[in-house]
Amino acid sequence: MRHTLRWTAPLAFGFFVLATSASAECAWVLWVLDERLGDDPKDRNWGAQTMRWIVLGAASSETECHRRLRDAIERVAHPDFPRLDADVMYKVTGDTVTLLFFPKDSKPTDTMTRSQTFRYACLPDTLDPRGPRGK
Repeated sequence: MRHTLRWTAPLAFGFFVLATSASAECAWVLWVLDERLGDDPKDRNWGAQTMRWIVLGAASSETECHRRLRDAIERVAHPDFPRLDADVMYKVTGDTVTLLFFPKDSKPTDTMTRSQTFRYACLPDTLDPRGPRGK
C-alpha cells in the first residue's frame, strides 16, 4: 500500500503539471460580439436588436491575441476612410467600441439613426462564447 501511495502522488502531480502547461500553450481566438440596433428603416427588422459572435482570428499566445484585439479596436475607432452616408460618433470603453450613426450633416438636435457595438474578447480555443452547440 505504501509503495502505491508513494508512486501515485507524484504521478498525479505530474499529470496536473502537464495538463496545466498544455492549457497555457493552447491557441487563443479573437472574438467580437457585433450588436446592432435599428439598421435600415426599409428593413423588416427596423428597431430590432441583432447580436452575433464573429471570429476575427487566432493567435498562438494570449499576449498576441490581445495585441490583435487592440489593433482591431484601433481600426474601428479610427477608420482610414470617412463614411459618406452618415456622420458617426465613436466611443471606446475598455474592449468595447460603440458607434452612433446620425444623418449626414445632421444638427446637434437630430437623433441617431442606428447604433453598433463591438465587444472584443480573447478566449482560449477551448471556449466558445456562443455557448454549447446541439448535435
